[in-house]
Amino acid sequence: MDDRSSAGDSDEAAAREARARYRRFGPEPLEPTDPVRARLGPGEVLLGVCRGVALELRRPGESEPPQWRPANDLYVTSERLLHMGREDWFVRLDDIDDAAVSGGRILLVLRGGAGAALDTDQPQLVRTRIATARAGRIARRLEPGGDSAPLRAVAEAQANAR
Repeated sequence: MDDRSSAGDSDEAAAREARARYRRFGPEPLEPTDPVRARLGPGEVLLGVCRGVALELRRPGESEPPQWRPANDLYVTSERLLHMGREDWFVRLDDIDDAAVSGGRILLVLRGGAGAALDTDQPQLVRTRIATARAGRIARRLEPGGDSAPLRAVAEAQANAR
């Protein structure tokens, strides 16, 4: 077994564990660092941190080459994906039509025909974090009142810490 194969096995095992935790406990909010907290909107909660994610952005109909953003942390929140760096980039979870792993990358199909590719050494785990955040967002919309009391309580506590 080579290193890539064992890394892939480790990634898949981490993704399986994350899916099982989500099914058992639902979204599990994290305490954001100050730079992340400053970027969160009202009611927005940090759900995951993915280290060392490079980003390639493609706009629909453009013949220009894709825009590359170097590896930085990708934050998965209750509302969006946030890639922090020299210039922040984000996409709302509601604007993601699909997310798939192909060739060790996560391909995001975005509304309006745009796309993004995420390069990471843990594509299965990162995709799982994105999928569980999107699933939690859909579940909150289906609840009476359209909100989740546990996430709302965490968001209020984080807002008070600002």
